Amino acid sequence: MLIKLSTQQRNGMRGPRKSIFTRKIARRSQAQRKRHVIETKLLQRQTSYAIPKSSFVQLVRFLSVRFGPDFRFQSLALEILQEAAEHFLVQMFVDAVLLAEHAKRVTVFDRDVNLWLRLMRFKWAM
Repeated sequence: MLIKLSTQQRNGMRGPRKSIFTRKIARRSQAQRKRHVIETKLLQRQTSYAIPKSSFVQLVRFLSVRFGPDFRFQSLALEILQEAAEHFLVQMFVDAVLLAEHAKRVTVFDRDVNLWLRLMRFKWAM
């Protein structure tokens, strides 16, 4: 005996799937969307560092103890290191967001970052 299932029954009583992003955007009012765009543009224009300089310098000095007891750093060298580290982290999170979107999620999980690290290890091995 063949039983016909409705679409809702086939999808586990959830109904047809809709994109997460279209639902969220549809719920926003015009003012909320405009404010979101303005906030994004302001953050993109910002030129200050995301990591406080003192914390970054402290971390670099802590890590440099592994290689020798007394390293000295020029301020320009520390600034360049911080710029490179922040660029690396930003690129990692941008790619992790893409991986989360591919999995049809809005939230970035640690497994997205772990997958990114695995992909980069594979890329550098080639």
